[in-house]
Amino acid sequence: MKIYRHTKQFGFSLIELGIVVVILGIVSAMVVPKHLDIASNSLSAAKLHAAIQVKSAYSITFMEQGRNPTLSELATNVQYGSANVSGVGISIDDTTYTVRTYTNNACSTATTANSNIVKCVGTIA
Repeated sequence: MKIYRHTKQFGFSLIELGIVVVILGIVSAMVVPKHLDIASNSLSAAKLHAAIQVKSAYSITFMEQGRNPTLSELATNVQYGSANVSGVGISIDDTTYTVRTYTNNACSTATTANSNIVKCVGTIA
């Protein structure tokens, strides 16, 4: 009489491994695009923060001096800011973006010199 022994199998079958690869592919297809958007979202947030920083500096300078500041005065009160003829330049990731400044309250006449009186702060360009 022959005795049959049941041998234990170790490892996974090819079908099981294939299912795991498909599941990992589906999960990575959902996760990767979200991580790619993070870089553009962080740049947008940094630009928004820069514009808010310039507007806050404008308000503080106005309150301290009792008058509208010049473009140069405004830029000195902005961290990492520098005055250029059309506004306050702020460096984000080695790229300089400009927060526009204007010489009238309607934000329609842009500043053209560092000595211009700033009456309105616009958005970042």
